[in-house]
Amino acid sequence: MQALFPAEIPWLPADWPLADRFVAGTSMTDNPLVTQGFNLARHVADEPSRVEAARARLAALLPEARWLWLSQVHSATVWQAVDYQAGVEGDALVSREAARVPVVMTADCVPVLLADRNATVWAAVHAGWPGLHRDIIAATVAAMAVAPASLFAWIGPCIRQENYEVDAPFFQRFVEADGRYATAFVANRPGHWLADLPAIARMQLQEAGLPAAQISDCGLCSFADSRFFSHRRNGAQAGRMATFIAPRL
Repeated sequence: MQALFPAEIPWLPADWPLADRFVAGTSMTDNPLVTQGFNLARHVADEPSRVEAARARLAALLPEARWLWLSQVHSATVWQAVDYQAGVEGDALVSREAARVPVVMTADCVPVLLADRNATVWAAVHAGWPGLHRDIIAATVAAMAVAPASLFAWIGPCIRQENYEVDAPFFQRFVEADGRYATAFVANRPGHWLADLPAIARMQLQEAGLPAAQISDCGLCSFADSRFFSHRRNGAQAGRMATFIAPRL
């Protein structure tokens, strides 16, 4: 995958069949520590002025648009862009207006972008494990109000299975919700498993009606790749990336 590094805007464009129709992708960082890297989050240990400067730099990609930042709470709450107000709590946002850009922040959680080929509707989803467990993806697909088979999805940088060890309660909550999720876990040391969150996201996308061939995955690991922030790797010293989508005008 080809990454673009304009001097003022470090970001990874989504590599999916809709690349010619949307400006979409995930921001990157030249330093994995929050106080030195390209952090977009206000709720972490960074100077507010740095965050606002970073957001302004990112917004230069789509200078005529309004970027819709959510207060993320690991929920299954989906907002429509027409109802958005600054500070609303939720974890996905659906837009049908080119001037309104859905954006979500992550630092290991799974960011998912959704859109139809005709660019009539598009969405950004913050799918951490609680959101996956609460079916945030299915809720977003439903909120888009189009035939699911017409949608395409892109899974952005997130923590990958080889670096995501979880305990027995974590494993049990998923397999008790749906036994098919067991295929997304590999036993590790006693009482622990390696969890494949992107695999669960793909399963949920397909269950929601998206054809497998219309689901793309960048394959990049936020923990292993220092171009991305990782809470599992850096804890409170991790900033947040932004994953966003808007149609090309």
